[in-house]
Amino acid sequence: MQSHLLNNTVMASGEPVSNWWLVSYSDIENVQVAIWPPSTHPEVMAINPTALSVRPTESPHTQTVNIYTPQALLDLMRIGGYSVSVNGDSLEVSQAQCIDAELAGLITSHKIGLIKILKSEI
Repeated sequence: MQSHLLNNTVMASGEPVSNWWLVSYSDIENVQVAIWPPSTHPEVMAINPTALSVRPTESPHTQTVNIYTPQALLDLMRIGGYSVSVNGDSLEVSQAQCIDAELAGLITSHKIGLIKILKSEI
Protein backbone atom coordinates (compact mmCIF):
# COMPACT_ATOMS: atom_id res chain seq x y z
CA MET A 1 0.00 0.00 0.00
CA GLN A 2 1.09 3.57 -0.51
CA SER A 3 0.51 6.63 1.62
CA HIS A 4 0.67 10.10 0.12
CA LEU A 5 2.13 12.72 2.43
CA LEU A 6 1.20 16.38 2.50
CA ASN A 7 -1.87 16.08 0.30
CA ASN A 8 -5.04 18.07 0.83
CA THR A 9 -7.81 16.41 2.82
CA VAL A 10 -11.45 17.29 3.39
CA MET A 11 -12.98 16.90 6.84
CA ALA A 12 -16.46 15.42 7.28
CA SER A 13 -17.81 18.97 7.59
CA GLY A 14 -16.55 19.73 4.07
CA GLU A 15 -13.85 22.07 5.44
CA PRO A 16 -10.54 21.61 3.58
CA VAL A 17 -7.51 20.67 5.67
CA SER A 18 -4.11 21.17 4.09
CA ASN A 19 -0.40 21.52 4.75
CA TRP A 20 -0.04 23.90 1.81
CA TRP A 21 -1.81 27.24 1.48
CA LEU A 22 -1.60 30.12 -0.97
CA VAL A 23 -1.76 33.34 1.05
CA SER A 24 -2.74 36.62 -0.63
CA TYR A 25 -1.74 40.00 0.74
CA SER A 26 -2.54 43.51 -0.50
CA ASP A 27 1.04 44.77 -0.54
CA ILE A 28 3.15 41.79 -1.64
CA GLU A 29 2.98 38.86 -4.07
CA ASN A 30 1.06 35.73 -3.12
CA VAL A 31 3.05 33.40 -0.89
CA GLN A 32 2.78 29.61 -0.77
CA VAL A 33 3.33 28.37 2.78
CA ALA A 34 3.65 24.96 4.41
CA ILE A 35 1.91 24.57 7.75
CA TRP A 36 2.22 21.72 10.21
CA PRO A 37 0.03 20.25 11.48
CA PRO A 38 -2.41 20.49 8.56
CA SER A 39 -4.81 23.34 9.15
CA THR A 40 -8.26 24.57 8.19
CA HIS A 41 -9.10 27.89 6.52
CA PRO A 42 -9.95 29.67 9.83
CA GLU A 43 -6.73 28.38 11.43
CA VAL A 44 -4.60 29.65 8.54
CA MET A 45 -6.34 33.05 8.60
CA ALA A 46 -5.65 33.26 12.35
CA ILE A 47 -1.94 32.60 11.70
CA ASN A 48 -1.90 35.21 8.89
CA PRO A 49 -4.17 38.01 10.19
CA THR A 50 -3.05 40.53 7.54
CA ALA A 51 -3.85 38.20 4.66
CA LEU A 52 -6.66 39.14 2.28
CA SER A 53 -7.39 35.48 1.58
CA VAL A 54 -5.98 31.98 1.84
CA ARG A 55 -6.73 28.90 -0.19
CA PRO A 56 -5.45 25.33 -0.05
CA THR A 57 -3.03 24.45 -2.79
CA GLU A 58 -1.21 21.33 -3.92
CA SER A 59 2.16 20.52 -2.44
CA PRO A 60 5.07 21.35 -4.73
CA HIS A 61 6.72 18.23 -3.28
CA THR A 62 4.44 15.22 -3.31
CA GLN A 63 6.16 12.29 -1.68
CA THR A 64 4.96 8.73 -2.02
CA VAL A 65 5.92 6.33 0.72
CA ASN A 66 5.44 2.59 0.35
CA ILE A 67 4.21 0.98 3.55
CA TYR A 68 4.70 -2.77 3.65
CA THR A 69 5.25 -3.43 7.35
CA PRO A 70 3.66 -2.42 10.66
CA GLN A 71 7.02 -0.92 11.72
CA ALA A 72 7.13 1.33 8.64
CA LEU A 73 3.60 2.51 9.39
CA LEU A 74 4.39 3.13 13.06
CA ASP A 75 7.55 5.08 12.18
CA LEU A 76 5.67 7.21 9.65
CA MET A 77 2.83 7.90 12.09
CA ARG A 78 5.27 8.96 14.82
CA ILE A 79 7.10 11.27 12.41
CA GLY A 80 3.71 12.75 11.51
CA GLY A 81 2.97 13.55 15.15
CA TYR A 82 0.56 10.74 15.99
CA SER A 83 0.74 9.18 19.44
CA VAL A 84 0.19 5.43 19.10
CA SER A 85 -0.21 3.22 22.16
CA VAL A 86 -1.67 -0.10 23.21
CA ASN A 87 -4.17 -0.74 25.99
CA GLY A 88 -4.54 -4.48 26.48
CA ASP A 89 -5.41 -5.72 23.01
CA SER A 90 -6.70 -2.34 21.82
CA LEU A 91 -4.75 0.05 19.65
CA GLU A 92 -5.11 3.72 20.63
CA VAL A 93 -4.22 6.52 18.22
CA SER A 94 -4.15 10.09 19.43
CA GLN A 95 -4.49 12.01 16.22
CA ALA A 96 -2.25 14.93 15.41
CA GLN A 97 -4.47 15.64 12.43
CA CYS A 98 -7.46 14.06 10.78
CA ILE A 99 -7.23 10.38 9.96
CA ASP A 100 -8.30 9.94 6.36
CA ALA A 101 -9.69 6.75 4.85
CA GLU A 102 -6.30 5.70 3.48
CA LEU A 103 -4.58 5.97 6.86
CA ALA A 104 -7.50 4.26 8.60
CA GLY A 105 -7.17 1.38 6.12
CA LEU A 106 -3.44 1.09 6.78
CA ILE A 107 -4.01 1.06 10.55
CA THR A 108 -6.68 -1.61 10.20
CA SER A 109 -4.57 -3.82 7.93
CA HIS A 110 -1.51 -3.58 10.23
CA LYS A 111 -3.35 -3.52 13.57
CA ILE A 112 -2.10 -6.87 14.92
CA GLY A 113 1.49 -6.07 13.95
CA LEU A 114 1.27 -2.58 15.47
CA ILE A 115 -0.01 -4.02 18.76
CA LYS A 116 2.84 -6.59 18.85
CA ILE A 117 5.45 -3.87 18.27
CA LEU A 118 3.96 -1.55 20.88
CA LYS A 119 3.74 -4.34 23.47
CA SER A 120 7.41 -5.22 22.85
CA GLU A 121 8.38 -1.58 23.55
CA ILE A 122 6.81 -1.62 27.03
